[in-house]
Amino acid sequence: MCHERAPRVTGERDAPGPMWPPGPQDADIPDAAEARLRDAWSLHARGRHLDAAEALEGALEICPGSAKIHYFAGVSLSSAGHYARAVAALERAEAIEPARANVLAELARALHGMRRNDEALEVLARAAGIDPDDAAIRLAMGATLRELERHGEALEAFGASERICASYGARVGAGVALRMMGRHAEAASFLRRAIEMDPSGFAARLEAGKALSSMGDAEGALGELERAVSIDAGSAEARFWAGLALRALGRDAEARGHFEAAREGGGQQAAERALDELVQESQRAPDNPAVHERIAHALMEIRAHGEALDAMSRSAALDPQSARVHCSLAQVLREMGRLGGALEALGRALDIDPDSARARDMRDCVLRDLGGAG
Repeated sequence: MCHERAPRVTGERDAPGPMWPPGPQDADIPDAAEARLRDAWSLHARGRHLDAAEALEGALEICPGSAKIHYFAGVSLSSAGHYARAVAALERAEAIEPARANVLAELARALHGMRRNDEALEVLARAAGIDPDDAAIRLAMGATLRELERHGEALEAFGASERICASYGARVGAGVALRMMGRHAEAASFLRRAIEMDPSGFAARLEAGKALSSMGDAEGALGELERAVSIDAGSAEARFWAGLALRALGRDAEARGHFEAAREGGGQQAAERALDELVQESQRAPDNPAVHERIAHALMEIRAHGEALDAMSRSAALDPQSARVHCSLAQVLREMGRLGGALEALGRALDIDPDSARARDMRDCVLRDLGGAG
């Protein structure tokens, strides 16, 4: 089944209103309850989710045995973040009319909101057994598996969703799963396909930037991350990752602008999330110099210079012929006040690339710091 309604476990953009395939019990709903249901869903569509849930409580007073009304109440409560009440409403709907895949999918969404992901996955498996051709259920299974860090299974679920119905969400999900498995080139391919489907999609641009960053393509990463920022200028995560890409390119003044904007939008959390992702990636791929370089830049931003030096030294050891990495190493050393070490690192950078403007400029700065001639 290829429709746009997805249980919003995916972390992607919200889809249109939920599906309710007609059933025989729908005929037993009194007109007054149906009218309240329509009014409630009009409120829900305008983002007034709690008001919608209250209106649906009125409909349930008229018709307490309606699975349909319990279901829509669960959807509104879940959208309002009242997940425990949503679970209760959706479990009641499922008890009245068992074996409805859409009810189980929304129940999984509410369980996910409560961080009960193992239970959500079990419910989604039941839903998939009822309707194996529903792409949205497979999409939600992929996202839940990804949160459980079962990335290989998540990739399979996203692939199943894509085979049923090509979608932006499935391609982004597959790209993220591949990236978390260290398969960055394949991740970038899936994410490019998502961008082709929706060039204005934020998630694909952000994740493509991360994948390209891990491939050592700082220029390509910056291009995608700046597009992500242009789509959502308030995203601290996109700003922070763009700052990391600019740092890798030696464009420190521009990087500071992004880091400052990230701080205003909750940058400490963005830094911690980025570090967590990068550390996990370094554990999966300990010999990837680009990842260690990004870790060092992130640590510098939170003023953990000793750890940053360890990470950047690891990057330089893994990629000793990279003038850029030696420049970044010099930057860490300079910020720590170890100017002699910084000068040595810049000397290595210039031995590798005598035409490196960044290395020459940084050497002049270090020499001025030392009180010498440029």
